[in-house]
Amino acid sequence: MPLITFDLTIGTKKVERLNLSHNAISDIRRGVIGNLTRLSILDLSNNKLSDLTSDKEFFKLPPNASEVYLSDNRLGNLPWKYIANATNLRVLDLRRNNFNIINKDVTNMIMKIP
Repeated sequence: MPLITFDLTIGTKKVERLNLSHNAISDIRRGVIGNLTRLSILDLSNNKLSDLTSDKEFFKLPPNASEVYLSDNRLGNLPWKYIANATNLRVLDLRRNNFNIINKDVTNMIMKIP
């Protein structure tokens, strides 16, 4: 069960782009993404992520986050409220996942994208 833990981010405050696609990652621990304070592009596509709702802190994205790629995972739900609060987010790629319902917060977020 490959996972990403907080210690991965120690000493990485200047990382702006992080591509962890195609790594069979199934879990991401609390605070990992938020610790990357300059992160603008995050690619977690083509992994085995299935549930990111257990840690709502995951989507407290850094202020510069503008692109998040989560396509080709096993996601069925996300903490939409936190995604909607990511004001600089311009790309959110969720293709080829297992979503059944899209929350009204997502609709509101989409309407705000320029």
